[in-house]
Amino acid sequence: MSEHAIFWHVHGDSSSAGDDAGPTRRNQPMNDKQVHEIALLRFISGVDAADQRAGMETLGDFIRAQPGHVSRSMYRDEANGWWIDHVAWEDAEAAERAMRRSQDAPELAGVFALIDLDFLRISHYQRVS
Repeated sequence: MSEHAIFWHVHGDSSSAGDDAGPTRRNQPMNDKQVHEIALLRFISGVDAADQRAGMETLGDFIRAQPGHVSRSMYRDEANGWWIDHVAWEDAEAAERAMRRSQDAPELAGVFALIDLDFLRISHYQRVS
């Protein structure tokens, strides 16, 4: 990781500043149905780092409230302003359901307005070995 990259890892408990509070699941074994959602995003020009972080925290609040959420990690490369949002879901249905709900969630409209949607890439991965 470059010296300019900032790393925020979210364990699902509220013991450290800025994490994605919620029920602790880090000791939960990974299963073959679990889906890992990886989103690569950046914010539109002019959105400062504090507003970016606030937007990511708003997304985290929404994600934590979704059935099937297991964990979330956020990564930011300070040099280019890109973010990686890694969310583990219990299964593909939970990931797909949360994505559908996010599109109509009024609490996310302001965040989505700040994200460069042409740049946004979201993929879902399942364990193969």
